[in-house]
Amino acid sequence: MTTRPTQRSASRGGATGRFAPRPPAAGGGTEVRAYKGKVTTTGGSKAVRLGKQFFVDHPEFEVSAHVMVRSVSPGYVLMAVDGPRTVGEKTDDLDPIVGAFLSFMETDLKANPRKVQPLDLSRVAALVERVEPLRDDEDLPADFAL
Repeated sequence: MTTRPTQRSASRGGATGRFAPRPPAAGGGTEVRAYKGKVTTTGGSKAVRLGKQFFVDHPEFEVSAHVMVRSVSPGYVLMAVDGPRTVGEKTDDLDPIVGAFLSFMETDLKANPRKVQPLDLSRVAALVERVEPLRDDEDLPADFAL
């Protein structure tokens, strides 16, 4: 009698439902984790199946939670819980990418306050010393892109 493995190897590209505990990131602090998944079908719809560990680590994505998925570039999406917000809670409605980045920075800085260092203005001045600012009456070129 053979037994089926309970977990596929992540090295073969399989989605895993469980992860071995990882040591803290260098310097202690929070770890940004990546989760593998698979696009599948459920009923007449397509869905993304993620391993159980994602939902253990992120309980805000509970069963039946409403989510908003924004395509940010080819092959990349930003997924967030889309539900009623409490008073005082941050919103990323104006720019979801900046909102996600600021949320990441807030979490990282709270977990690693020793990484915060004073801003050295002489270093900033050296970075921008050859930058010519636009005059107020100047328009950006038509082919300008960020």
